[in-house]
Amino acid sequence: MRSGTTLLVALRNEREECKNQIYDRGFYPVVATKGTDLYKRYEDTKCRLSSITQKLYRQRFDRAVRDFHDSVDMIKIARQLNGNTTTEILTISTVEFEIRARGTIAGILFKPFKNDQARIKLIYTLARLCR
Repeated sequence: MRSGTTLLVALRNEREECKNQIYDRGFYPVVATKGTDLYKRYEDTKCRLSSITQKLYRQRFDRAVRDFHDSVDMIKIARQLNGNTTTEILTISTVEFEIRARGTIAGILFKPFKNDQARIKLIYTLARLCR
């Protein structure tokens, strides 16, 4: 039995071969050959390709979840041995601005200007901050 990736490559090649045969016979798009044996072979290959892709994706995802669960306890233990408590690890740090004007400018800079009033507010706040 072939490995998943070599089967995937083989199915992609087979799908391309079917598509090229359809085009060589003068049919475009592929659906123009609906009802023929060649179209059935193309669709079957496409379905198997989709199935194998989903299967491989699911296997990789399951492996990643399993690896995470296998290593998460070691990470927690290492952090606790370093003196960090669980609450310290899970706490999200918040950004605080020393000056309110800085927060206003940061908020304005990362949004598109809706009108000229927003531009004026930015310039006014920048000027106030530079004093």
